[in-house]
Amino acid sequence: RVGARHVQVSPDVHVVFFPQTHITCIDRPFQSTTHPAHHCVDPNAMARTKKTTRKHPPKKDPPKKLKVLFCGMEFEEGWNQTRLAVERSYLSNTVDIVRCARADVPTEIVDADLAVPLMTKLDATTLDKATRLAMVLQFGVGLEGVDQDACTARGIVLARIPSEHTGNAHATAEMAVYLTLAATRRVNQMRESVEGTILGSPMGKTLHGKNVLIVGWGNVGQKIATLLRPFGCRLSAARRTSWCDRTTGSTSKTETEKCLEHKYKGSVPDKLQGVPDADIVILACTQTAENKGMIDCKFLSRMKQGAAIVNVARGGLFNPSDCVDALESGQLGYLASDVAWEEPVDPKHKLCAHKNAYFTPHVGGVTDVSYGCMGNCVKEVAEAMVERRGYPTQEEWSEQAECETVRWNGTVVRCVNVPQLEVRFPQWHFLSGPKNNYQPDPGESLRPSKEFEEFPPVGGEKKRARTK
Repeated sequence: RVGARHVQVSPDVHVVFFPQTHITCIDRPFQSTTHPAHHCVDPNAMARTKKTTRKHPPKKDPPKKLKVLFCGMEFEEGWNQTRLAVERSYLSNTVDIVRCARADVPTEIVDADLAVPLMTKLDATTLDKATRLAMVLQFGVGLEGVDQDACTARGIVLARIPSEHTGNAHATAEMAVYLTLAATRRVNQMRESVEGTILGSPMGKTLHGKNVLIVGWGNVGQKIATLLRPFGCRLSAARRTSWCDRTTGSTSKTETEKCLEHKYKGSVPDKLQGVPDADIVILACTQTAENKGMIDCKFLSRMKQGAAIVNVARGGLFNPSDCVDALESGQLGYLASDVAWEEPVDPKHKLCAHKNAYFTPHVGGVTDVSYGCMGNCVKEVAEAMVERRGYPTQEEWSEQAECETVRWNGTVVRCVNVPQLEVRFPQWHFLSGPKNNYQPDPGESLRPSKEFEEFPPVGGEKKRARTK
């Protein structure tokens, strides 16, 4: 009646053409008593129909992911646990967990936002190539391979994951106990006896009644003392700083300190007290420029004849050649270590291959609990960077440290160069993090630029630069 023309495209799709109007598509058979579906079919109708195309908006490039770079193929589970934490939190679309060989770090770090150094050295030359890098976060506590001054000069936050909150300290202390038993029971000789089908050999030494000196009284050293106490050892400890509470200045003994027979203070290795009386010396201290290579001929000559050394700290504390000479002469009875002067260590090295030396592949803190927590910590920091809400710091968490329901999920990091950054970039508020009512700005840079830096003007007085 209106001059419509109908074309049946398929059994279920029909097209009706109205003169000087648009095309109407019907997804069911055309029903009409006066105009059956088979009448007035125009074979040229489709050809005469003007084709219309829908204009789509131009495609936008997906936002760039925040790149977290693990510098090295070692400690694979650290990368894996971080990757799993990101996937469980549905952050795979915004955070990319990448790892590369040490030799490829200068290339991969160019577009990285967060770097996990592991055992790779990050010096000024490497950091100069990292134009986007906002933070260097160690998967643990050791930062001796990172140039702190270079990080501060470039506005890069340098941080570690405190071992007391992740189970890393307890895991490392367990490793120290294991190595102590390996040294006193002569683990290499036991393996030889098993291979030679020899029973009742070798004869080892019991821990009960032995003098054990723990060098370093941090979180790991205190955990070692706690775990060794049931063995009936006579425990002593040495630390660089005074034996008082850092917060209150009180000299009263803590529960852990009460198990110590002697407490020594000193930072000069060759004059460290307690060494001549120790049957076992356990190294659990931080490696510094002052104590690097401290286990040398002078230190070894002051030890008791046939005493053992256990190292769960850093391999740079060793002087390898002096240790070999001491083992050959019998001055050093046994050496058991989870770390080496170079890692991975050459198994054919004289010290590593000595019958009275036992090395493990730096696995003291590599456990399900500690690595799971630290992987989650890296994820939490990456998420904070994506959301521009600042870095979570240990000070923020300390207020809840005494709560019974504390959730040790790795959200605490210790930023070691924040005071220097606050002086150098006083207008950069991103370091404040969630505290001080910090309001996140989606466009705020993860790394301070020159506009945030404080420059001394010509007159000599310091003047803060204005922010945009």
